Amino acid sequence: YCIVITETSIIYSKRKEILWEFVLGKLFNIKTTGEQQGFYESHHYNRYEATSYLALETLFKEYCVNDKDSVVDFGCGKGRLPFYINYYYNSKVTGIEMNNNYFEICINNKKSYLKHHNKSRDKIDL
Repeated sequence: YCIVITETSIIYSKRKEILWEFVLGKLFNIKTTGEQQGFYESHHYNRYEATSYLALETLFKEYCVNDKDSVVDFGCGKGRLPFYINYYYNSKVTGIEMNNNYFEICINNKKSYLKHHNKSRDKIDL
C-alpha cells in the first residue's frame, strides 16, 4: 500500500481546509481565525492558533462524544472547540482561557453563537 502526495493533493487539501474554515465559521456564527497580536507575558503561554476544523473532524471520527458527556477545553482561545462540540454533539462544554483578550472574544462568540442557534446556555460555560 502506497500513498503518493502530489502538489495537486496538497492544493486540494488546503482548499478544503480554507472552505471548512469559512463555512463552519459562518454556520457557528463565530470568529476564531486571525493572527495573534502581541504575546502574553507568561512562561505558561503558547501562541494562539485555532485547531483546524478538518483536524476536529478527524479527531471526532476516532473519539465518540454524546449529549451526556462533559468536556473541558483548557486554553480554549476564542472558543472554536467548545462551539464545535456543542453544535455537533450537544455536550456540555467548559472553556478555560487565561488570556483576557481571547476570553472576551470567546464571550462575544458565545453570544453570537447562541443568538443563531437554539442551544442551551447551560451547556456552554466559559
